[in-house]
Amino acid sequence: MQNIKIPTVMTPSNPIVNAEFHHQRFVIQRGRVGGIWIALAGVMVVPALLISLAYTIAALVHPVMPDAVNILNLALGAMTSWLWLGIMLVAMYPVVTLITFALAANSIRREKTNNTWDNLRLTGLTPRQIIVGKWWASLRALNGDHGMLIVMRFGVASAFIMLYSDMTLTPFGIPSAWTILPILLLLTVLYGLLDAGLTAALGITGATVDIGGPIVPFILFSIRVVTAVGALAFWIFTLFVIPAGLIIIFLLTAIGFIGYALITWLVLVVAQHLVE
Repeated sequence: MQNIKIPTVMTPSNPIVNAEFHHQRFVIQRGRVGGIWIALAGVMVVPALLISLAYTIAALVHPVMPDAVNILNLALGAMTSWLWLGIMLVAMYPVVTLITFALAANSIRREKTNNTWDNLRLTGLTPRQIIVGKWWASLRALNGDHGMLIVMRFGVASAFIMLYSDMTLTPFGIPSAWTILPILLLLTVLYGLLDAGLTAALGITGATVDIGGPIVPFILFSIRVVTAVGALAFWIFTLFVIPAGLIIIFLLTAIGFIGYALITWLVLVVAQHLVE
């Protein structure tokens, strides 16, 4: 069995990846006052992550321990815990999206502001190495932030399965918590990665455009907002097709993910042509 190979433009063999990643991490660490950020994460973010993980575990053991969720609700307070998780997820998503967009855009804009953009293009690096390298470095620099969003979504996915377990059709009568939930968690991870990738791609492409000033980045960020709303509407729509079976749900999900990946690829291709 052959090992899956990462494209060379996304590995340390591309000098853009390492250089940009270390700079991005420096910018992030400088922008976050250490003690304050840690305290804020401990008070607000960490409880939401623990709540999400707790309910995910409870959903997985629910078939053999039907009272697991009720016990957890009594221990954490159902209304308080779900409200806290919802608030943190709703609050963090736009913030992380905006930071990802801005950080990716700055990776290009910084070169132009410091008059190093032309020098970078004369180094022999291809437009693909430059664009994909900066895109990948921006994603790596914020992998922790996007990882926290993914973990928080685990709790939402678990609640979805627990609420609609009676409506889902599972093979051989196996509980949905052991069939659908693991798949849903995997899809949640995939969605988080595609969502972050599209945000960074739009930020980089907007910064490569030399005309229109801030109008083009604003338009691209507006497109990002529209795709986020569209993805949410698409997910809500799947709630109404649950009785139709898993095949239809997975087909719709595959269409949505392919669309996300295709848009991201097209945006990066446009950025590469703008560099040429």
